[in-house]
Amino acid sequence: MMKVVFLVKRRGDLTVEEYRQYSTDVHAPMVTGLPGLRRYVVNYSLALDESQAPAYDGLVELWFESAEAFQSAMASDAGQAAVADQANFLDTGQTVMLVVDEVSLLG
Repeated sequence: MMKVVFLVKRRGDLTVEEYRQYSTDVHAPMVTGLPGLRRYVVNYSLALDESQAPAYDGLVELWFESAEAFQSAMASDAGQAAVADQANFLDTGQTVMLVVDEVSLLG
C-alpha cells in the first residue's frame, strides 16, 4: 500500500469554517471518486491557543495500492477535476506533497 500526504493551507479570503465546509461538502466527494483510492482521511488543524494559528490548515492522507495506481488516478478525469478544484479553497502555492512509508510504532 502506498500513502500520499498533503499539507494544505486555505485560501486567505476564506474563514476556517468556509474552508472546512468546502473541503468536506464539495471537494471530498470529488476525491472519493478517484479510481483506485483505498482510503482517504482529512485531518483539520486545531490551534493550541488563540494567539497562534497553525502553519497549515490540514493534513490530507490518500492510500493507493501502488505508485502507478496513484499516478493513474491523478491522470483520470476525476483526478484532473479534483486537482483543478483545489484553487477554489486552497492556497495551492503552499501545498506540500509527501509520499510516505507509514510505520506504526504503537499498537
